[in-house]
Amino acid sequence: MDAATTAMFDREKRDWSDRLLEAYGINRELLPEISQSTEVVGEVTAAAAEETGLAKGTPVVAGGSDGACQMFGAGFVRAGRGLDRTGTVGSLTVAVEKPADHKGYFGVVPDIISVRAGSTQTAGASLRWFRNQFCQIETEIAAKSGTTAYQLMDKEVDQVEPGSGGIIFNPYLLGRSGPMNKHGWFFGVTLHTSREQMMRAVMEGYAFELRRGKEKNWDTKGVSCEEVWTCGGGAESRTWRQIRADILGLTYCKTSMRESGNFGAAVLAGYGVGVFKDLISPVEDAVKVVERNEPREEYRERYDELFVIYEKLNTLLEESGIYDRHVKALENGGILDKV
Repeated sequence: MDAATTAMFDREKRDWSDRLLEAYGINRELLPEISQSTEVVGEVTAAAAEETGLAKGTPVVAGGSDGACQMFGAGFVRAGRGLDRTGTVGSLTVAVEKPADHKGYFGVVPDIISVRAGSTQTAGASLRWFRNQFCQIETEIAAKSGTTAYQLMDKEVDQVEPGSGGIIFNPYLLGRSGPMNKHGWFFGVTLHTSREQMMRAVMEGYAFELRRGKEKNWDTKGVSCEEVWTCGGGAESRTWRQIRADILGLTYCKTSMRESGNFGAAVLAGYGVGVFKDLISPVEDAVKVVERNEPREEYRERYDELFVIYEKLNTLLEESGIYDRHVKALENGGILDKV
């Protein structure tokens, strides 16, 4: 488990918070002992050995949560290196050196903390939604040709001018289950709008949302990022990496690591039992950049202008309370009950 996400953990003491446990009415004896990610916490029992085939007595290391291991194994070990995790959920964060007075951080690599730019619960999920609803032909062709629908979609998106003909997409597709009851939307649709433009707009919308967080959480605080390493399914699309590089103004790097979560957990275990002398070298030796997407200057002004519109639309809708009113209207009309 990840103790720090339970709302019962004292980050400075690195232990369960007596104050919070008392407030919640939870007995400390019901909770497990706190262990470091690289700490040996036991060994494989005879029963477990029989079920798994692992040798009895094999050391068991605590490890970490899925996200922490994925970030670590993807190369999140050097200050100034960003990481874009684009799967169903997407996020952008950068590694920075831990300030001397920063006592509350509890992470994998010593003296490195993460500063998140932004995230959304429907990154790859937005593109999957578009594929399922509007790309039946690509799906059928892919099934017969040994390719994927996403690869075919990339080729179509490459034929669309950056900016998607002015179409802007907001990737909040969780509806009332998401923050502020926000719903997704397309803006700028006209009689001339094509399906391919809307497809590209979905890719650009996620990048705009990341940039919104970047300007708020990095740029205003002087946080710098040298380049962004990518992982997750979204890293496989050169088209989507280029879109993010152009909109964010950052170099995007595809690496050699495909299963970073498993790799990160393995390195933690290896360090815990003494196979590795440090946590950084194994990652730096194994994870290499294989392709770079540089931001293209010729599209900077275009994307800057569209981002201003994206930001203003989001701010206006959020501050107006229209999302809550929209959900209320759906509930009163009985529409949500039928969805």
